[in-house]
Amino acid sequence: MSLLKSFVGVLTAMVMCATSVAAQVADRKMVTLDGARKILAAAEAEARKNNWNVAIAIVDETGHLIAFQKFDDVQVGSIDIAIGKARTAARMKRPTKALEDAVAGGRSVLLAVEGLMPLEGGVPITVDGRVIGAVGVSGVTSQQDAQIAMAGIAALTKSATDRGRWRRRRRQGAGSGRADGGSTCRVGNARSVGHAKRTRPAQRALRHTGLAWKHTAATRPFGPHSTDAGRCGQRADQSLGHPRAGAGRDGHGGDHRTQ
Repeated sequence: MSLLKSFVGVLTAMVMCATSVAAQVADRKMVTLDGARKILAAAEAEARKNNWNVAIAIVDETGHLIAFQKFDDVQVGSIDIAIGKARTAARMKRPTKALEDAVAGGRSVLLAVEGLMPLEGGVPITVDGRVIGAVGVSGVTSQQDAQIAMAGIAALTKSATDRGRWRRRRRQGAGSGRADGGSTCRVGNARSVGHAKRTRPAQRALRHTGLAWKHTAATRPFGPHSTDAGRCGQRADQSLGHPRAGAGRDGHGGDHRTQ
């Protein structure tokens, strides 16, 4: 009995420790190197489309540089300005245009903030309402700098949105008992593409035709095609020794197998 109490005590302590650690650690999104490269590619495409020579800087949420690129004929001064715009947008969590407008409106005290670059062209990267980095561009007019930065960020956020939609479609397809995301399974002139989850609704639908899934793991990939009982890894109830073997929709032995 004392051994059991000791075990329960240790287990409780472990659970409390794990809970405490989870409460003190946060999951954060971040701009990866691949993400920064995607932004650079889109921003460069926007600049080249308009024949603009610029410098492009991408920083993380703390303002530290992740990626940088400058065109061959860009003015040297634009290098530090682009980095300063990106760093300011990330650390102040707002577009540098807002700071430029504030200074123009009389808030000249902002110029005393060390490292602040209150010039339009720095744009924060926001995902799920959180600033995770920023892009700074310099080399043309301030409005054009901002246009290039926003084009780069749009490429990253669009990619993330598309992935989110794809995952939601996958979940919805699994919840409705259908193979989604490019996986199909049809009875009759049957065809299988990829993998699909075999669910109870799918089993019931097939039994109405005199077929049943082979009783294996629920997520087993489609196996070899059966010539007697259609495709998609289906097998006739008769081969499984199922209580309803040979039964049709009315349960009285009608043979409704799809050839």
